[in-house]
Amino acid sequence: MKNEMTRQEAIKIVGREEVERVERENCEPTNRLISDSNLTEWIATIDLENGDGCLEIYYLTTPQDEKEVEENGGDLGAIDWENRIDHYSII
Repeated sequence: MKNEMTRQEAIKIVGREEVERVERENCEPTNRLISDSNLTEWIATIDLENGDGCLEIYYLTTPQDEKEVEENGGDLGAIDWENRIDHYSII
């Protein structure tokens, strides 16, 4: 399947419900640091309802995001996740 899709491309392939479902999932850090930009990668994954693989959503956070989390007692809700979406992927 195609990797690094936009939200609209993912909706065309798997439907809006699946895209919205992955967007509601909690994400975890991938332990991958994008060194040239100091961005940290995060991922959330769901199994597709039709059984045809998984839908992933990737986020990139900045050092400023990490500072805001720290200032809010470690609350990851301090990050504006919607504006940190990098891409979607189907595997």
